[in-house]
Amino acid sequence: MSETQSSATLHFLCGKIASGKSTLAQQLVRGQQAVLLSEDTWLAALYPGQITQLADYIEKSRLLKSVLELHLVTLLRQGVT
Repeated sequence: MSETQSSATLHFLCGKIASGKSTLAQQLVRGQQAVLLSEDTWLAALYPGQITQLADYIEKSRLLKSVLELHLVTLLRQGVT
């Protein structure tokens, strides 16, 4: 691996409600000194009260992901897990 490459890891968690995703994410953050990006947190902050139906979630989630995609790639390239 060259000096410009990193060994960062992207952990993508999905699963049923109350299955332990948030708990696992917090463990990863502590154990690997990782950055946690929580879709729920971002959506609640950016669109308070605007997500009341599945269609709302799909639209807002798509917008959020389109904005964050480049930032996530940049973080990973810099070696940030």
